[in-house]
Amino acid sequence: MIQSLGSKGIHGVAIDLPGNGFSDKSLVVVGGDREIGFVGRVKEVYGLIQEKGVFWAFDQMVETGDLPYEEIIKLQNSKRRSLKAIELGSEETARVLGQVIDTLGLSPVHLVLHDSALGLASNWVSENPQSVRSITLIDSSINPALPLWVLHIPVIREVLLGFSFGFQKLVSLRCSKEMTLSQIEAHRILLKGRNGREAVLGSLKKLNHSFDIAQWGNSDAVNGIPMQVIWSKQVSDVWIEEGQRVAKALGKAKFVTHSGSRWPQESKSGELTDYIADFVSAFPRSIRRVSEEPIPEKVQKILEEAKAGGDHDHVHVDYTDAYGLGEGWST
Repeated sequence: MIQSLGSKGIHGVAIDLPGNGFSDKSLVVVGGDREIGFVGRVKEVYGLIQEKGVFWAFDQMVETGDLPYEEIIKLQNSKRRSLKAIELGSEETARVLGQVIDTLGLSPVHLVLHDSALGLASNWVSENPQSVRSITLIDSSINPALPLWVLHIPVIREVLLGFSFGFQKLVSLRCSKEMTLSQIEAHRILLKGRNGREAVLGSLKKLNHSFDIAQWGNSDAVNGIPMQVIWSKQVSDVWIEEGQRVAKALGKAKFVTHSGSRWPQESKSGELTDYIADFVSAFPRSIRRVSEEPIPEKVQKILEEAKAGGDHDHVHVDYTDAYGLGEGWST
């Protein structure tokens, strides 16, 4: 769709939110407690004794009459590094979306939201109506088309993510019958990757399932934003009625139908592009303002120190996890 929009003179940007697509699925967490089992505890105790020496443990046992397990755990927890799946809710999405739009200088934007993205992006829209020129909803529902709850179930999740055939049947049944096997396989591999399933399920858990689209659409902040609802007419009569309900709840929203399924972005990209282009062309073209920002003082200091030390080829910088979502540090 990005290429199709570009052919019509529209600059499109597709965002892979953290925990989704090709973005990071996990954060490095330093410290913290977790259950590691008896064998893991023995290994940690043994490793600490190796580090601090046998006599340290013996002295502690003489003083307290017991193995200094609590101190051992405290020390080990402070050094432990683990991966935590990113769980993206509406607040985190608002932070990321705002950073991307500000960094790329895109404001005001024509926001296109598909599937469950409305529930995630609604907070940002409510807080930044001045940055939104229009909103297009494509088959948007609080519940995603892909029934992610099945990925909670042991054995079933292993079969679905472990074998192409099962996942292909699930996507064809619930999401799209037009997607090619390679496109479906790409989705499966991304979910199967490290913390991919956990990140998606974490985001599902944080979705606001009581989200009231009518209340949101009629709020003072959102009511004046032009909207368009693009909905599938091929899924079922019930789904068409859901689309009409969404359009009615938004009051002034334009309602049109497409001939694809709930995931139409691949097979019906041309049809969707025409709807979006016709809708946004009615508004004045956005003028992108780019201003050169000064280098942050911390980064400038690191660069100067590296230059003074003669390390002109490699500069090693510590940076926080992407989008400021985590508390750990990476290098």
